[in-house]
Amino acid sequence: MIAETLLYTAGATAGVLSYGLRKKRPETSNKLFSFSIIVAALNEEANIPDLLNSLEKLDFPPDRFEIILANDRSTDDTFRLMEDFCSKEENRTAINISSSNVTHPGKKVALQAAADIAKHEFLLITDADCVVPANWLHTFNNYITPAIGMIVGFSPEISGTPFRQFSQMASAGI
Repeated sequence: MIAETLLYTAGATAGVLSYGLRKKRPETSNKLFSFSIIVAALNEEANIPDLLNSLEKLDFPPDRFEIILANDRSTDDTFRLMEDFCSKEENRTAINISSSNVTHPGKKVALQAAADIAKHEFLLITDADCVVPANWLHTFNNYITPAIGMIVGFSPEISGTPFRQFSQMASAGI
């Protein structure tokens, strides 16, 4: 029974991934859009340096994006790392969420606080345990058309298991 379930899951995942890979590829846009990158983090001291390093290497005009890091009540050095990173450039902001919100508990509070101060129309949200490629913003920029309402992408987890990484890639293929 377990073997059949695993085979079925692998087959379904491969089908979804195949469908996503066959979809129409974006046309390269001549227009550069502007992005607000949002990261909410809770006790990510061990993971966030890799993300911050990857964000530092983004190959996109700095006046066309901002980075908003929201510390979600961390008890480790996450917020200090965020502040250090943000102090280096004008387009970076670190905010500190110090208490929980009853109407929007958990990560939602940090994401909402960051979205509330975002300056750009397009919001890109990633997690502190992910890394982004240098061309990340160009890739999203290429997908924006009047017919597109939302874009979902893939950011590899730093320490994900091979199965978790495969399932993420399959999900992103939808």
